[in-house]
Amino acid sequence: FNAPAFHAISLLFHLLTTLLVYAIACRLLRRVVPAAAAAALFALHPMHTEAVAWASALPELGCALFYLLAYWLFLLAEDPVNSRPRRLWLWASSCCCFFTALLWKEMALTLPLVIAVHCLLFSPKESPWRVRVRRGLRAAIPYGAAFAVYLPLRWHALGHLYVTQRHWQLAPGAYAATVLDLGIQYVRALLWPVGLNAYHLFDPVRSFADPRLWAGVLVAALAAAGLGYAWRRRAPLAAFEALWILLTLIPVLNLGALGRNVFAERYLYLPSVGFCLLAVWLADRALSRLAASRRAPVGACALILVIALYGARTVRRNPDWRDPYTFFST
Repeated sequence: FNAPAFHAISLLFHLLTTLLVYAIACRLLRRVVPAAAAAALFALHPMHTEAVAWASALPELGCALFYLLAYWLFLLAEDPVNSRPRRLWLWASSCCCFFTALLWKEMALTLPLVIAVHCLLFSPKESPWRVRVRRGLRAAIPYGAAFAVYLPLRWHALGHLYVTQRHWQLAPGAYAATVLDLGIQYVRALLWPVGLNAYHLFDPVRSFADPRLWAGVLVAALAAAGLGYAWRRRAPLAAFEALWILLTLIPVLNLGALGRNVFAERYLYLPSVGFCLLAVWLADRALSRLAASRRAPVGACALILVIALYGARTVRRNPDWRDPYTFFST
């Protein structure tokens, strides 16, 4: 019955996760200032209020913490400066963290996909496509072994491997359009975190006359074009950060497994890592077009403005969890 203790644990997990975002950003961006900017955006993004302020959302934080720890250890294991025994130890530690993340929440299942895509995009440029694919598959195999250990434990604890909470009466085309619209809602929430609420009404796409269908097709086409452009321009980091958002959203796009409350802000806690990294990457590219003497002040002012807006929005949202009346009336 000690509520502050629960909130202290959530804040501790969020702080540790933010530090991991900084460590991963340092590895990927290879610069301290952009890495710190990405970590600041992650720490104060208003969409995280539900995950951190609501004590029952601790599985989101625990899963993300060990998920990112597993990925960070994988990055260290990939560093050729480490000896072979040390690299094997880092690989084993990464798999153990992945296994722990699975025990927190099934969303961790996407980590082998993220690691495979990492190997695919960041292999040496002269490597043939087939070599990249084989390297990605080999890197994902140890995590598959950890997943194989997890499955019987899940069966023992829950009595099933998968359960359908709600059967949506939708035609295949309408189902696909609804999933696409749901994904766009998540991306929009990352870009424009307004109208935050613990319960979002869900209205599926049921006909081809629904404008959301064509908006979804347009956004998907633009996203595919952006990924293709990043690939052609040899910007694998931008492509990886965008794919991080997509891959980590896959579990929460499964309508049947989510029940009535399909859209939830806490589900964006892990995908937002890719969003923050991509936002900083894009800002860095935009600043590079300015004169050298103007980059630092313009970049600092832009970051301070965004962080101030994020912080104000987060502080305004936090009291929603003050007591049951405030929560449900809000």
